[in-house]
Amino acid sequence: MTPLDNVTITLRIPADIAERLASGEWRRLGGVIRDAEGKIRYMLRESGELRRILETGAPMPPGMTDQLNAISQGLGMVSGLQVLTLGVTVAGFGMIAHRLNRIERAVGEILEAMRDLQDDVQWMNTVRDTERAAALASALENAAWAQAHDRLSALEQARGQIVHSQNQYRMLMDLMLTKEVAHRNAEVFAGFFRQHALAGLAKARCDWLLLGPGAASDTMSGVERNARSLRERFLDPMRTFDNPKILLSLPTAARGPLRAASGALVADGDQISGYAAEIGFCRDRGLDLRSWERIGSDVTQAPIILLSPT
Repeated sequence: MTPLDNVTITLRIPADIAERLASGEWRRLGGVIRDAEGKIRYMLRESGELRRILETGAPMPPGMTDQLNAISQGLGMVSGLQVLTLGVTVAGFGMIAHRLNRIERAVGEILEAMRDLQDDVQWMNTVRDTERAAALASALENAAWAQAHDRLSALEQARGQIVHSQNQYRMLMDLMLTKEVAHRNAEVFAGFFRQHALAGLAKARCDWLLLGPGAASDTMSGVERNARSLRERFLDPMRTFDNPKILLSLPTAARGPLRAASGALVADGDQISGYAAEIGFCRDRGLDLRSWERIGSDVTQAPIILLSPT
C-alpha cells in the first residue's frame, strides 16, 4: 500500500461540511479544512478540467462558473474569483503564471485609474510594475521548461530569479507601509501581496522538485511567516488606532477599496497557510510532487474535488 492509497476523492461538496464550517465546528484555511482538534479532514483540489482551463486560458463554461460560485458560497470563500487568483491547492508553474497574469491586469487597471498622479509618473509606475511581473513570468516559464525536461541546473537558475522577484514585492510592501501609503493604495498593496505569495509558492515548488517535500515545507513556512507579518502590519492600524492619522487622512473614495483589500489580505493569508499545510501533509506522508499532483487530474465532472486523508 502506498501513501496515496489512503486518500479518498469526493466529487461533490457534502452539505454537512458547509454546516460545520458555518457553525465554527470546522475551519477552512485556504484549501485545507480542519476539525476542532486541528486534524485535516479535507483538502480542496482543482480538478483536471479546471486546471486545463486555467493553464490554457480557455473560456470557462457558464455551468462551471456557477459551480465555482456555489462551492465558494458553501465553503465561505470571498467569491469564485478567489479560486482563480490564488487557487485552492499547490499549483504547477503554468497555473501560477496564469494567476500572475490575472493579478497583473488588475493592478494595471488600478494604476491607470489613479487620479492623483501626473500622467508621466503614472506611466512610469505602470512600466515598472509590468517589468516586475514580466521578470517573474519569465522565471516561471523557465522553471516549467526545466521541470518538463528534467534540467535541474536550469531549475536552480529559475529559482534564483523567483527569489529575486519575491524579495522585490516584499520590499515594495515594506516601503509602502513604512512611508504610510499602503492604505491609500490598498488595492495595489493587495496585488503585490498576491504576487509575493505566488512567487513564494513557486519557490517552494522548486525546492520540492530539487530537494523533496521537507525542504519545500520549510520554504513555505518562511513564506507564511513573511506574509503574516506584512498582513498584520497592514491591518493593525484598523484594529488598534495606534496611528490614526493613517486612516483619518484617507480620502472618502479610498475607504471602500481599503475594506475590500483588507478582506482579500485575510483570505489570501489563509490561503498561504493552506498551501503550507498541504506541503506539510505531503512531507509527513513521504509523497513526491508528481504523484501528489496526479490525484484528480482525470476528473472532468466537477471544478473542485475533495481529498480526504484516511
